[in-house]
Amino acid sequence: MKKHSNVFTLMLLAIGTAIGLIIIMAVSINTNKVGTYGYGATDLVGASPEQVGEFAQQYVEAQHGTTKSKSQVLLARPIEGDELPALELGCPLSFAAIETPPLMLVILKGEFKLNTPGVAGTRTEANYLAYIFDLWSARPVYLRASKTGGHFRKALNDTTLPLETQGIALACPTEVPYPKTLHYGDSVPGLTPPTASSSVTALATPTILIPSPVPTSQIR
Repeated sequence: MKKHSNVFTLMLLAIGTAIGLIIIMAVSINTNKVGTYGYGATDLVGASPEQVGEFAQQYVEAQHGTTKSKSQVLLARPIEGDELPALELGCPLSFAAIETPPLMLVILKGEFKLNTPGVAGTRTEANYLAYIFDLWSARPVYLRASKTGGHFRKALNDTTLPLETQGIALACPTEVPYPKTLHYGDSVPGLTPPTASSSVTALATPTILIPSPVPTSQIR
């Protein structure tokens, strides 16, 4: 009887150990998944708006030197490229690829000094930044800076921000339909795909975007 009791006890210990390992593995997997959305991530697929907002803070810190402690996420939400005019953020985004990546809008507030593309040693000061990230490549496809936040009154639904009209497109060009033959991640014939270092420059509001050099296998 004692022998059977010992066997039963060992079985319970084994079951308990197995359950403990499963719990540890689940916590570890979840922790690692959150970690993959930090600066340097190759994609933001599956990231929550809060995680993309934190990624944006890390991105600004790495590219422009503004530490995370000096920036605040005011808004982070999914967005479609054709929503920009209604939000008074500019003209619709258009992509050259057949597939359109999921996008996330992030608006930050802080003390920013942006590196000016093509002008060495020149930095632009701003207190508000709006990024739109391509979640398939973890790269920004849109950046707008504002000193007063007036550009983002509509997006933030904050009428206390002052009106700001400088830099606003008076009229968006009519996009001419054309056949799209490239898949997302394909290289454009005759053009050198952008490298990782080229993604550090601030982007103006683009009209036509070249597909990012991300393997098509990353399309979810």
